[in-house]
Amino acid sequence: MRILYPLRLHPAAEGGFWAEFPDLPGCLTQGDTEEETLRMAKEALTGWLAVRFDRNFRIPEPSRLKGKRIRWVEPEPEVAIPLMIRKIRQEKGMSQKSVAKRLGITYQTYQKWEKPEVANPTIRQLAKVAAAIGKNLVVEMA
Repeated sequence: MRILYPLRLHPAAEGGFWAEFPDLPGCLTQGDTEEETLRMAKEALTGWLAVRFDRNFRIPEPSRLKGKRIRWVEPEPEVAIPLMIRKIRQEKGMSQKSVAKRLGITYQTYQKWEKPEVANPTIRQLAKVAAAIGKNLVVEMA
């Protein structure tokens, strides 16, 4: 599972590009080139999602937009991993307490794994979490 959000690129009148995440109100960025705009978009997406996490707000699901000016952006791992863990746990209808119990750790320890500002699970810990929620961990380097 990867978390990817659609980004809509727009040519800027003064040159370069500006971009928006249609699913994330107020999440905008700009750059002189498309490549720079995409790098800036990744930072903007990561920050936007981290703030939502921090305030315990609902994270919108990515829509399935298509088009010539749509690019797909993934947040940085420090936000993507806790978001994936939480999303899968919720889809399975499990509470943080029940996952912590399956892992044999405290609820407070598990909570940290779903918080971007403090999450830093090891590969071994991620594999245990995946098994506890009925998934397999697959690590990919692209």
